[in-house]
Amino acid sequence: MAFKSPWTGSTTLLVVCGDVPAHVSTVFIRYLLQGGRVLSVCSDFLNMAVPLFAFELPWTSSLVASGTVEVQEQAVVTISYRRWSSVQLLHHQHCFHSSPQHKRFSRELENTKDTDIRSAVSVEPTHVEIVDEYGGRHRLDLKILATDDTWGAPSLLSARVHQGKGSAVFSQVHLERDPRECFTMAGITSKLSISNEARLEILRDLLSTELCLDTNMSTSATSYSPAYFLGRHELKQTLINKLRPHMEKQELRRSQLTIQFVTSGMTARQPDDDVLPLLMSACPLTFSTVKYFEALKTSAIGRLVIYCDVMTSSMKVTAGHPPLVHGIVVLPTQQTQGKGRSGNSWLSPLGCAMFTTQLHIALSSNLGQHLTFLQHLIAIAVVQAVREHPGYADIPIHLKWPNDIYVGTNIKIGGVIVEATTIGSEIIANVGCGVNLSNSNPTYCINDAVRQHNKEYKSSLCELDRETFLARVFNSIEELIETFQAKGPGAVQHIYYKYWLHSNATVTVQNEHRRTESAVIIGVDNYGFLEAQLVSGTIITLQPDGNSFNMMDGLIYSKLH
Repeated sequence: MAFKSPWTGSTTLLVVCGDVPAHVSTVFIRYLLQGGRVLSVCSDFLNMAVPLFAFELPWTSSLVASGTVEVQEQAVVTISYRRWSSVQLLHHQHCFHSSPQHKRFSRELENTKDTDIRSAVSVEPTHVEIVDEYGGRHRLDLKILATDDTWGAPSLLSARVHQGKGSAVFSQVHLERDPRECFTMAGITSKLSISNEARLEILRDLLSTELCLDTNMSTSATSYSPAYFLGRHELKQTLINKLRPHMEKQELRRSQLTIQFVTSGMTARQPDDDVLPLLMSACPLTFSTVKYFEALKTSAIGRLVIYCDVMTSSMKVTAGHPPLVHGIVVLPTQQTQGKGRSGNSWLSPLGCAMFTTQLHIALSSNLGQHLTFLQHLIAIAVVQAVREHPGYADIPIHLKWPNDIYVGTNIKIGGVIVEATTIGSEIIANVGCGVNLSNSNPTYCINDAVRQHNKEYKSSLCELDRETFLARVFNSIEELIETFQAKGPGAVQHIYYKYWLHSNATVTVQNEHRRTESAVIIGVDNYGFLEAQLVSGTIITLQPDGNSFNMMDGLIYSKLH
């Protein structure tokens, strides 16, 4: 999974255990150097991240690398860390400097006296220099947090990127191991159980003090909300009449969710993972229907709304049989199981603007014959909702092929996912989209870009509210679909190019035989795939190799023009 999903931008903490291949370690080091937080527990990743874990011999000015030497596997050792003393923990089978009690230590120290070794290891390393995958040099500031009470071996080590935000903690004792997992080790379980509470406290302290994570435990369960059915009464009634043959006692069972249509006088069920009560005649306090419908100019898309403060996933509402209706949208404020690309979760903090819309598309239509272009239309609409708003043309919101929304060239703030099925002569497409509108975390948001623009250009643009923004997105979606259906891909490709990041970009591509060469991106074809030109002048069609974080990495081609 290290190479198959764009995890780095949404990861709060990377936990590394056990052996890590060198090529994967390179990715983890990149994450650390870019400001990530890493907890490495009994892993050889330490060798890659801190390649010169060394100590200075008192009788020389040189550094001697300690190397990896084995100690007794599954040994219980005691460590002291801050206010915790003589804590018994299971040691990793490798120790990263020589032990006076074991003769298998590095040859450089083979002839030294034990007293010299103890003197040597008392000098703590302060920093180490590492080289990234591009040859750049970086300094890690080191601090030994705890040592083994018997051998003096560093058991807990912190590393911080010098003048950067990245931080890591390396543990050579099994902080993650519950004593109950050690039941096969004779006599070990009882030893570890004595220190189990201290083990958990140390782990929590490391996460809090060294990795700056909030470790306050919340015991409250997720509190789901009922949903509200918004729109004109006759539109709502038409949909209910269509669904009624599939309903039982005002409930519609979907593939992943049961929707309860709650009319006046009915008792709503308790919302949870599997049940969504839909209030037919009430209005939410947290969403301005007046502001939304005043900004909405469509004939179908967004005219019926299922709004909910907290739900599992908006895609669950539209998924399944029977289909709902063309243009219905589901608007959650927060999701607990939001869906992203390649099976990833989409985080949904407050301020993130999210929606799912169901589109019914004739299979024989222009869009039905070029359905892969639909994700581009949705992404274009999100960008247009900002940059075609009067005064906002210079807000640097861009498109990154195939379905990402970016601020500038390197900050992802949103994405699109499409799930489609064919029923008879019609395609039912459930389109999900999430974009950071007012939430500065986990990356950046549109209103951050508006504030930055105001600061740089002394302007006074208003921050965008969710209701108006979403209405403008739906206006653009409907207009783009109508244009595509009437005139085909060529009528919208120039709009895509206006906002995308890839014009004349040079990329490395490979053919089916894995031979690589350079190519210059020249556009997208009628199905939305990238087109590029090789040095020879040959035009090729590109697609991702399926293994990269970045869809623009590892592009492959198989079709030549």
